[in-house]
Amino acid sequence: MSGHVDIPAETPLLSASKLVSSALSKLQQGQSTDPSALKQLQLALSILTSLDPYLDTHSSPASPALSSLLKATLEEDWTARHKEGKTTFPMAAGWSAGAYEGNFVAHVARSIGAKRVLEVGMFTGTTTLAVVERLPPAKEGGKIVALELDAWLGDFVKPHFERAGCADKFELVTGPAKQSLDELTKRGEEPFDLVFIDADKTGYEGYFKQIMDGGLLRKGGVFLVDNTLYKGAPLLSKQSDRKDLYGSVDGIAEDNAEALVRFNDIVAKDDRCEVTLLPVRDGLTWINRVA
Repeated sequence: MSGHVDIPAETPLLSASKLVSSALSKLQQGQSTDPSALKQLQLALSILTSLDPYLDTHSSPASPALSSLLKATLEEDWTARHKEGKTTFPMAAGWSAGAYEGNFVAHVARSIGAKRVLEVGMFTGTTTLAVVERLPPAKEGGKIVALELDAWLGDFVKPHFERAGCADKFELVTGPAKQSLDELTKRGEEPFDLVFIDADKTGYEGYFKQIMDGGLLRKGGVFLVDNTLYKGAPLLSKQSDRKDLYGSVDGIAEDNAEALVRFNDIVAKDDRCEVTLLPVRDGLTWINRVA
């Protein structure tokens, strides 16, 4: 299907596939192996590694504008940009939510009739663009406010929003997210219909509290939070098992994982919310604000 740009997704399935792949390699190197066990492991690995590509190819493709932005994200030299001081942290194309998740968030926005959307953590704006393309015109109140630490990323996304004809519905607020949320509250920003968080994981708990307590999400509004199954770590209830996971799979930041374990527990117990944790990519929590 045309319009699909492949950005590898870092998900619980990826972690599981690495573990299965490692076990398969060890079995193959053994002196005596059970052919049926090897076949089962091979089938399991095939299923694990096929799921995300299958979801991509059997879901609506990215728009032309979003495809262009995804391509630019993949081709950017993120190491060079960090060395130049353009980005505060070393970044990678894999930080992008990609077309599949971006379109999912956009479908939610359209389904609830959202006009005003707040995004905490923009990166290259793939979700931002997917959503803003589906918002009503600016004259009818369509607007997305994106919070991002690095101003250079605003320069990166600007031409893509202009080519999509959506620049008038997009506002970028740069700086630390905590300060930006305080700024929105102080300036009396009208409550948003939809909030999407995909930022520093250790900050999730604080951002959630600021947004809920500060009235930035209207009653009846929807809160979507990304990475809440963070590479499979929250699925392991014992911290000792999570420690084993951190030592077995590359790319899992322990502080991020433990922060998300706490965040999931806190949100599930919040009486102001109805919560559904969805296995979308690396985990996406859908929160309805009911009080």
